[in-house]
Amino acid sequence: MTNPEFRKVEEIIKDDENFLNVSGITLPKKNEVNIGPLIPIKVSEELLKIKKFLFLHVMLPDQEVQITVDSLQGLATVEGSNEYANQLLLQFEYYHPKGNILEVKPRQVLVTDVYYGVHPLHTGERADFYFVGEDTQYTDRPMEERERYFPFWRVGLYGSPRKQLPIFLPVEKMDV
Repeated sequence: MTNPEFRKVEEIIKDDENFLNVSGITLPKKNEVNIGPLIPIKVSEELLKIKKFLFLHVMLPDQEVQITVDSLQGLATVEGSNEYANQLLLQFEYYHPKGNILEVKPRQVLVTDVYYGVHPLHTGERADFYFVGEDTQYTDRPMEERERYFPFWRVGLYGSPRKQLPIFLPVEKMDV
């Protein structure tokens, strides 16, 4: 079985009306309630009453809804600083692919898109949704070199990344 092309979710939905039925996922919320099947579409910063929040826009079988990022397992919203001041960033612990270890310092990312498939740097892994955005740990690099791709399973959206290894990594890639 070949992996699907690595593409922006909004483009896939336009081309494939059956995508939700085939690729819908269930996400656990921090209150231990699962929501799904759904397709994550994008992340946006929006004002709710008098406070800004980061929302994950998702498509359910019968409607499109917004979920606050802070309500999802493994994710948090933080206020950006320096050149990211006045912007909300997505913060998460990242299970790094090179050593299959949980990084000590959480990543803070200005999310620009949500993609689906397998990124070329993750060849051999199972297809997943990805947050795509500017990783703030690379502020010493030019803007075009800051873009990074984070599979949902590696940021803990489905639960412990270590427990997700057998699902997303083939046996020959596992270093456990």
